[in-house]
Amino acid sequence: MWKIGYLILCEEIITTSDQKSIIPLVGLNPISIPGNFSFRIAFSLFSTDKNPSRHNIIRVVLKDPSGKTVKDTNEIKFEIPEPEITNGRAVKAGEADLGFNNIVLPVEGTYQVVVTVNGETKTLEVPVAKMTPLNEGDSVE
Repeated sequence: MWKIGYLILCEEIITTSDQKSIIPLVGLNPISIPGNFSFRIAFSLFSTDKNPSRHNIIRVVLKDPSGKTVKDTNEIKFEIPEPEITNGRAVKAGEADLGFNNIVLPVEGTYQVVVTVNGETKTLEVPVAKMTPLNEGDSVE
């Protein structure tokens, strides 16, 4: 069975032929509250099974601080192909990401991103606060 490894809140993910660069976010800072914000959730999957299932289901739910659902992807079916070369590895692993565009964030506070893969759930807490503009002379340290 595939298990969830990491969850990372990202501004952007840049993939080239030989490398993947993840630009992480520590929180979401829309210009106004309520306000729209676009972001990505990067995640990894791993399995120690000799022949893990190729057919899988993922669901991602974003909840506001009161627990109300802001966004629900519902169940998404996906397949993980058999690796061509395993080199005798005991752990099989992979990475993926999902984009969320113009999600309305109704209030400030700590949101939850709940990711479920094949019935296993991991939760990422995400602070949301209105962007504070820098005043002239402020440092960005």
